[in-house]
Amino acid sequence: KALCAGRILVGAAYVLVPAQAGRPWIGADPARPTATVLARAFGARDLALGLGTLLSLRDGLATRRWMQLGIVCDAVDLGATIAARRSLSPMGLYGTAAIAGGAVAIGAALAGRVD
Repeated sequence: KALCAGRILVGAAYVLVPAQAGRPWIGADPARPTATVLARAFGARDLALGLGTLLSLRDGLATRRWMQLGIVCDAVDLGATIAARRSLSPMGLYGTAAIAGGAVAIGAALAGRVD
């Protein structure tokens, strides 16, 4: 539930205040209108994954599948961050790598414990 709540909060922040939420990850670029489009799309994805997983836990339906989808998204976030490492600030690189990598590890550990 904590992983879901974190995903929901991050997603909501990226949807509602994309430039501010994205600044730690990609620096000053989130203020550009084209970057806010991507930030909001990223936020909507995380918001939907967090809510979907949380609701599946409540209803007992396909929770493992929701967890696996989140793991895939977090792994792509980690890979994209590593691929862009030379363009990111240390905070953007190490902070995002820690969060995304941690979410992959936690999600993988928890996915095996749910239906």
